[in-house]
Formats: sequence, C-alpha cells, structure tokens
Amino acid sequence: MKRVLYFTDKEEGSGESAIDLLFGRYLRNHCHVDIVRFSRDKRGESIKNEEGILVPVSARRDPLRFIDPEPYDRIIVRNRFDLFFRLRRGVGKTFKGKIGFQLTFPHSYRRLHQAEKEGRALWRKKIEYGIRRRFEEYNLRSSDFFLPISEEMVREFYPKLVTPVFPLPMGIDPEELPQGREGVSRKDELRCVYIGTVDPLRSFDRFLRALVPLKELPWSLDVFTAQKEELKRALPSGLEGKVRTRDVIPREALISRMAQEYDLGIFVLPEHRLYRVASPTKVMDYYQAGIPALMSEIPECRRLFDEQSGLFASFEEERLREEFLRALNLPKNHLQEMGKRGREILLRYRNYRIMAKELYDFLEKI
Repeated sequence: MKRVLYFTDKEEGSGESAIDLLFGRYLRNHCHVDIVRFSRDKRGESIKNEEGILVPVSARRDPLRFIDPEPYDRIIVRNRFDLFFRLRRGVGKTFKGKIGFQLTFPHSYRRLHQAEKEGRALWRKKIEYGIRRRFEEYNLRSSDFFLPISEEMVREFYPKLVTPVFPLPMGIDPEELPQGREGVSRKDELRCVYIGTVDPLRSFDRFLRALVPLKELPWSLDVFTAQKEELKRALPSGLEGKVRTRDVIPREALISRMAQEYDLGIFVLPEHRLYRVASPTKVMDYYQAGIPALMSEIPECRRLFDEQSGLFASFEEERLREEFLRALNLPKNHLQEMGKRGREILLRYRNYRIMAKELYDFLEKI
C-alpha cells in the first residue's frame, strides 16, 4: 500500500488532532496521504498543496469530478455516509483498491436522542433514524473496512457487522508535550478548566449546580467555548464570579496555556449510550498538557485511567460535588503527579505515532 486518499467532513481552515496529526503527520511516515477538505472559494476548482486537496464545497456530494481515485490504494471517508455511497458507486468495478469508512460519533442517533430529550417531533425522528440506520448498515456492509471511534460503538450500534474493524480513538502527539509550571503553584485556589461545547444534551448545567454549595471555597473554572450565550443561560446564581468564559484559541496555544495555568480539567457528561461510545478528545488535551481530569464514568476513560491518574464521578449532582471537593482538598503536587501518570498512559496506549503504524499495518493487510 503506497497511497491513501482521505475524505474529511471538514472545510478549509478547520482542524482536528486526529486529522492533522494521525493522518496529516504520522501516517505520512509510512505512505503518501492526500487529505481532502472542502473550500468555499468561489472559483469552483480544486487546489492541491502540501496540506492536501481542497475541493469546492459545491462538490461535497460528487468530489470525483475533481479527483481521480485510480492512483490510490485505499480510500477512507470520514463521517459522510452519503459521500461514501456516491464514491462507492462512482468508482465502480474499475477501482482496484479498498474503500472504508470512519465514524467518529453516532451523529444520526444524536438527532433522535435530542428529540427524546426535548419531547419534540419524536415519531418523525424515530422514522428518520430507522431509515438512516438501514442506510448506514448497508454502507458499512459494503465497505472493505470500518474505523469506528471505539469498540463500544460497534457493540452498541452495529453488533451484527462482519466488516473488518479497526477502532481508531483519539490520541496525543508525542512531539507536543509542553512543560508545566515549575514547582507547585503558590495560589491556594484550585484552577479548573473546561474546553468544548455546553449544549443542553451534555447537561453541563447539572455540573454547575453541583458546585453552588462550594462557591465560598477557593476555586475557579475557566470555560473555553464558542457557546457563550448557552453558558450564560446554564450558569446558576452565585457562580458569576467563579466561572469565567474564555475565547476559543488554537489548540496548541491552549494546551501550552493549560500546562502553565491550570490544575484540573473537567470532562463530565451524561452516561448515555450516545456518549458511552465516545473517545474523549478533551481528556486527551488535558493530559497532553500534563493536568489530570475529573471524568465521567464512560468506558474509554475507565479503560485508560485509574484513581492514581484521574478522578471519576457518576453524573449525579451529589457525586460530582463530592469528587470536586476531593480534588479541592488534594495537595497541588499530588494533582501534578496524577497528570504526569495520565500522560504516560496515553503515550503508551494513545500515541499518534504508534497508532499510525498500527493503522498502516491494518490497511496494508486488508
């Protein structure tokens, strides 16, 4: 296997660690990889450069107008079942390589879950999900290989699938390990950080309510999110001075900042099947920065970490409050050691350099 064509679901300028690092850097140590993103440039032409191939967004459903698949040995489509279906039909019997699908989140099921939570258009969403589910299963049966985000995703959503499977979770970059601050912070305050979305499905307001009885204790929480209005609506009275909204900054800069300024990362969400299959990106970012995380009891977190490298709480207010209070009472140097242990675990089991070699071996054998 010499050449891989990787269709992302991203537009020009958007990044994600697995795309940029796993495929864009480390897999390229083993083979040629062209990464396809979509451009809103009105010229209506494809552009190829060192980063990959930009295809007009108007061709999202039919990119083969701009790309010849024949030179490639493997084609991977990320998250776009409609694009996979058209590509599969488009290459027909002439393509001698293999084409597979990568799924990073159960996006179609998310719509049904949202309808169930909100109590709106439930029957219509159930019908839509049933149709999408059959379409997804048809595509996965016709694919040459499947790259789910976790083993749990296959067990939960596609238990009868016989297509060759290689789980592809999130990881960390072994070449991007910022140094933490020297020694232990002189501040008594526990500085916490949360990065990511605060949409209602994640019920972040439940975690914030759990902190209200602790508002007089020395802690602060910085939330790096683009959803500032949602955070304002979720913030309970009494926490206005404790929880601060921060502007989203580039990932590398954020990881460096977390290493220098924060003691604990927050990753809490409902233990629903929608999230049980996840590979938590933000947890990887916290430990890449060398800080431990307060985490929900989802399989991926429990598989990787233990009580010596992280803190765990089920998603009830009392348990969230108890575990946060425990973190508050731990010595700062103990938290730093937990962060170091967690980073060592990820360097061993979620190292993008190692994962790229394992992915290459898998693709080579298909």
